[in-house]
Amino acid sequence: GERLFVFIEQGELDHAGWQPGQIEHTTFIARVPLADQKDAVIGGLTESGGPDSIRNAAILCRLAGELHDQDTIQGMLKLVCMALEIGTHADAIVVWLTDSDGRLRRFGAKPDDKPQATSPLANLVMNQQEAYLVGQDEVDSSLESTVIDDKPGSAICVPIPIRSGCRGAIEVIQHSLADPFTQSNLDLAIAIARQTGLALENQEYRERLEQANVQLRSELVGKGRIIGSSPPILKLLDLISRVAATRTTVLITGESGTGKELVARMIHDS
Repeated sequence: GERLFVFIEQGELDHAGWQPGQIEHTTFIARVPLADQKDAVIGGLTESGGPDSIRNAAILCRLAGELHDQDTIQGMLKLVCMALEIGTHADAIVVWLTDSDGRLRRFGAKPDDKPQATSPLANLVMNQQEAYLVGQDEVDSSLESTVIDDKPGSAICVPIPIRSGCRGAIEVIQHSLADPFTQSNLDLAIAIARQTGLALENQEYRERLEQANVQLRSELVGKGRIIGSSPPILKLLDLISRVAATRTTVLITGESGTGKELVARMIHDS
């Protein structure tokens, strides 16, 4: 079968990790079984979008792995902005996420300017749950982006889908009239938004799981305590604390119902 090997130069060893600017200059080499198949392979790549499609695929593959390595939402959104910047050459990128009250909050931006009011274009995309590619002649006062002061040359705004609906929107702005966004740019933004939604869901699920785990542990610890102030109980608690500080094996003996499990649990939890 045919295989495509992609080699991405990482630069110096002390700069480990994804360097987005290098993807643009990556050389892609395809090996085909027979020499006469070369033109067909090149033609297929050209028909499917040419260099843009190949570069977009590399960006998406790398971003998928990098997103799920992040522990914070801010870290994820920084990677999203980096990927969109190299893939679209945008002048401004803003990620809008919904708060607990359902309102859009400006969560990440490039450039890192001051917070502004919610973008009408982002609100429209959220309500319609549909991606938009807007040219200069289509940007009126009702759709004008709040990312920049003047009207952009072109704009892309895509929803961030999750299983239960829409988590937010990504807004990408291009100032230049000579280099407007294309359908390829829109396709890349849609794919990145889908990866973003999945990564956000996974991150929030992990956080809920960790919180539930902490709560469960606290409940178990609370239920497994020996309470009392009599001399025998105080002596037992002192013995438990001294044994728990060692790494020795402990044999707990006693009749049924005397609390051997509670003692073992307290030693373990200590």
